[in-house]
This record gives sequence, C-alpha cells and structure tokens, in this order.
Amino acid sequence: MKALIATLKKSNIEIPQNYLEYLTSDKFNAEISIFSDENNFRLYSLEKLCKKISVDGSSVLQVSELKGYADSLKEIWWDDKFSLSEFADCLTIGYENERILFIDNRDNCTLWIFHPDGADIEKINIKLTDIIERK
Repeated sequence: MKALIATLKKSNIEIPQNYLEYLTSDKFNAEISIFSDENNFRLYSLEKLCKKISVDGSSVLQVSELKGYADSLKEIWWDDKFSLSEFADCLTIGYENERILFIDNRDNCTLWIFHPDGADIEKINIKLTDIIERK
C-alpha cells in the first residue's frame, strides 16, 4: 500500500482522505448501483487506480484517466459544467461499460459520469460520502 500511495504522490494526485481510507479498509465494496434500472458500476481498487493505462495515445494512471481524454478533446470541448482543465483534474474512481465515474475535483464530493462516446458529462445524485458510508 505504501508503494501505491508513493505512486500517487509522485504523480501529484491527492485522493480525498476519507475515500483513500475506504479504499484500504475491509469495508471496500467494488460494486455500486448508480441507477436502479441499469447495470452496476465497478469501483477501482487502490491498486487499479495506480495502474498505468493508455487513453488516446497518452499514458496516465487509471485515476487520471480524464487527463488522457482531455488531451484529445481540446479542439471540440464545449461543456459549460467544467472547463477542460477542471475536467482533466477530476479523479476517475469507477466504470460501467464505457461510462466513467469520477469525483469532481472542485469539491472532492460530487460524483459525475463521463460518456466518452459523445463526450457528455452527467451529474448524479450520489455523493462520495454515500459510497463510503453505505452498508
């Protein structure tokens, strides 16, 4: 675990402390229902968040996946909810199929879903604390 936290520090990534504690606890549950009539989302473990992935030719940590998408969206970005740099700084925490669940870096609490196929962003009614405190 120390090596994974060192990887995050080296990359200047700060996972909210309460979520980091949840990730490293025995309460961590990788499956979460976001929408009652759809497939569950999968949360990444700390190990998977620290894994290097390739997004549109950029090599990033899984937790920084949105940085890779932001690089490829520079020419077409139009979202009024996030500037491109704000979006790039958000932390990926899970997925369902192609949809990406992420933490809003501006408040470290609000959760959103990014749809890569259309570059749409959708705010959800679940907050990070709801994930941490669920039974």
